Amino acid sequence: MTEFGQRRMNGESGRFCALLVFFAFGLLVVAGSMVAAQNAPGRVLVRGVVTDSAGNLLTDAQLVVHWDPSGSKSGLTTNVGIPEDRFLKTDTHGAFYAEIPPGFYDVLVTAPGFSPDCRKIRLKPDQNASFNSKLQLDPQVSKELGSSAE
Repeated sequence: MTEFGQRRMNGESGRFCALLVFFAFGLLVVAGSMVAAQNAPGRVLVRGVVTDSAGNLLTDAQLVVHWDPSGSKSGLTTNVGIPEDRFLKTDTHGAFYAEIPPGFYDVLVTAPGFSPDCRKIRLKPDQNASFNSKLQLDPQVSKELGSSAE
């Protein structure tokens, strides 16, 4: 084989080796991502109903679900959380639901004419949770509007 032919083969085999290394690295990255995804806790379902003090369903209530990252940076692997607040609204039955990762959350519930309800909840991996809220008529609104506040 001529010197030119030998250089040409070495160049092609060098490109082939580089391509093979690139492909192998890509497989390792994909496999690593799959293992990480399998080890990460999944989403859990949180659902509930919002009522007034008499038990009437509130169909216009709004909820804000805010992640509390407590412990997540010090090894608590089950406090995955969400990067942005989640906004929910009750349906025609006063119900709401959301699928979110396990973690600590502050849940704020509001409805026109009612005092807000804010509580911390803990969602654990593989355990769906219920969160019901009973809102009280706001005294300031009630005073201003009289008995027609609802």
